[in-house]
Order: sequence, then C-alpha cells, then structure tokens
Amino acid sequence: MSSEDLMKTWQQVAPVHSQRCYVSITVVDNFIYAMGGFDGYIQLNTAERYDPDTNQWTLITPKHERRSDAKATTLNGKAQPRPQARKPSPSKQLWDKEEALRLLLMGLLCSFQNCCICGQSGATIPCWARHCNLSFHLPCAKQGGCVTQFVAPYRAFCPAHSPQQAVEATPEPGTQCLICLEPVEDRNTFNTLVCPACRTAWFHRDCIQGQALHAALLSLQCLHCRNDDTFLRDMITMGIRIPFRAPSWESNTAFAELEERHRRCDASECLCPGGRQEAEEQGPWELLLCSSCAAEGTHRHCSGLRDSIAS
Repeated sequence: MSSEDLMKTWQQVAPVHSQRCYVSITVVDNFIYAMGGFDGYIQLNTAERYDPDTNQWTLITPKHERRSDAKATTLNGKAQPRPQARKPSPSKQLWDKEEALRLLLMGLLCSFQNCCICGQSGATIPCWARHCNLSFHLPCAKQGGCVTQFVAPYRAFCPAHSPQQAVEATPEPGTQCLICLEPVEDRNTFNTLVCPACRTAWFHRDCIQGQALHAALLSLQCLHCRNDDTFLRDMITMGIRIPFRAPSWESNTAFAELEERHRRCDASECLCPGGRQEAEEQGPWELLLCSSCAAEGTHRHCSGLRDSIAS
C-alpha cells in the first residue's frame, strides 16, 4: 500500500514477491527497499526493491544472514539494516502472562488425558485439528506417526490429522535414501520423505532429522538439487526439527584435530632416554616428520641422522 501526501489516501500497489513480516524498510533514491523478515516459518535473507514509477518489485542481491526484527536506515546512499532490541510493550507482557497461564492450565488438563498411542495417562500434547480430542506423549509421537512442528505456533497432530506432503511423486524401484543409501519405501509415508523441489531425492525421516540437527537452519538443503527455501518449509511442516544456529561443523573446535601435530617417535626402536613422546626443538632428539604426510615421525638420532643434516 502507499499513501498520497496530498489526498491522504491509500492506494493498492504491486505485491512483494515473498510474504514477510517484521521486515526492514528504508528509502534510497526514491526506491523502497524491503529486506529480510519472517514468513511464518523461517527468517528470510531475501531483499526486494520497489520502483514507484513502474509499480514493480524487483528481487535484489540477498543478504548474507537471515534476519527479522531489524531497523533499516540510509548511510552514504546505501540501505543499511540494523539489529533492533525490542522492549516488550505492557500489552505484550500481559499477553505473555495470559499465554503462560493458558499453557499451564492446558498442561494440567491434558495430564489426565490418555495417550492415543500407548494408552497411558499424562498425554500433554493435544491434536490441533478441530473437534479432535486425541492427545499423545512426545516420546510416542514418532512411534505412532504423530507430527509435532517445532516453530510457532508449535502445532501438533495425531496420526489421523498429520500433514501430508503435497508432492505427487513415487520412488523408482530400488530408490535409496541419499543419506544412508538404504532402500526407501515404495511410496511417500510418515517415515519416507521426498524433496518437494526436485521430487527425485528421497530420505528416511530419521536420516533427514539427523542431517538437520547437524546442518541446522543456515545450511540444511536438499542433497540433490540444493534447494533450501522450499525444502526447509516442507521439512518444518512435516515435523523435522531444524535448530536455528550455525552448522555443527562450524563450531570453534570442529576442526581442532587438523591443527594437531604428530608428537611421537615411530622408529622400530626408540633410543631416546625420555621415551617416544620426548621431543626437542633441535639436536639428536628433534622429532622429524614425514615430508609427504606428516603423519609419522622419528627422532633424528633414532633414524641415524647427524645433528647437522637438515630435515
């Protein structure tokens, strides 16, 4: 929508390419820039530019990081998003208290419900489908084919009302899971999922869940077509838990072993009085590593080399 300064009325204009809320907005050179935001499932890194003369939105280079709830400003003729720390309003704080009370009462009421999977009491997760009174335990969800979604509004569904993939695809005979390379079922089921983008990549639920826990939101994608947006949305809908963090292999200690240097003499007979672990910076007990792989080494003296011979 746009506002006429003189008429003070609203006009309908061209829609953006992607629905988004909590979006960063700024104006540069009479162009309106919309960056990031939240589409109801994940944070976005896409950005669009609106041209009032042509009434068109154009996709521009996406941001490096997915971000929502950020301010935006103009600096040196460029749009600059800035993280925003929001202070909860009194109405928001009141809503939080009411929501916490509602969840507490729901938990107390559901604690008397029997699980539709195991039949035991204490089933605190109700099905979100209208007029469905079934509840279940979280540990029983996978066993019974229940879907629990791990993004707001955190919906859960019993086996009868669990969402199904809208993709109409059937695996070829002998199709294997791209992760474990074991055969998948002959059709799309709770335990067998397909990429909605390419429709040729099939996964076991357990396999893609394990991949999601390692790759996380910033790196998870289809292993075949490399699609991320459509793939992420569908996996979230189907109850795959995708942590919002960097992938596990980018942690500070993920590649620590690659920085370790071999520190042991591997000669058949080590002559060092201090043992195989002893190593000096120079001299007869200097540890010389293999010049090709550096995976093995010997003391200079244990290899029969003189102190003056370069390694």
